[in-house]
Amino acid sequence: MAEFAASAARYGWNGLVAAGPDAWRVVALAARMCGAGVDQVPSTPLMVADGDAPLAAVCLGLDGLPVRAYADVYQGVREACVYPAGDAQVEQLVADADVAEGARAIGLTLGVPSVAHLGWVDGLLLDRAFDARRHHQAVTLATVTDLADFAGTTPTAHDARAATAAAALARAAGVDPDAVAHALRQGPVQS
Repeated sequence: MAEFAASAARYGWNGLVAAGPDAWRVVALAARMCGAGVDQVPSTPLMVADGDAPLAAVCLGLDGLPVRAYADVYQGVREACVYPAGDAQVEQLVADADVAEGARAIGLTLGVPSVAHLGWVDGLLLDRAFDARRHHQAVTLATVTDLADFAGTTPTAHDARAATAAAALARAAGVDPDAVAHALRQGPVQS
């Protein structure tokens, strides 16, 4: 009997792809940051072979599935492979991916972001990945107050991770920093 691994559910919109826990919410928020309506984001998972190579992709964690279920999440990425910093298994997926020349690895953290990361400091979501001055300074994308609007209540670490991942996808698509906070202030995303 042949053994095969189920592919992890992933959601996408306009070249932005997310896999793992909360993937649809992340893609829907990224779409909102790009100026689209949440209703434009399909609520059904992508098939692995769907569409062209993604502009940017994020794997938010393995969600209890084996690593091989996520093996192709980053394949062909053209701009940014976004990953949770410190998650060795997801970092290895990024390292093993066959991506377009010039595609970059972008880390996410709930702490102080280093170069090529987005993270949180003193209630501010900061970008040190997509701005030309990233080696010397960070760009503020949003505040914890904006995050509370998105969460619809007191924001949790889960909400901060989702917002940070969505911001990274949107910034990879060329969205201005102000669009991130604006999208968060519009409240929760719901299918």
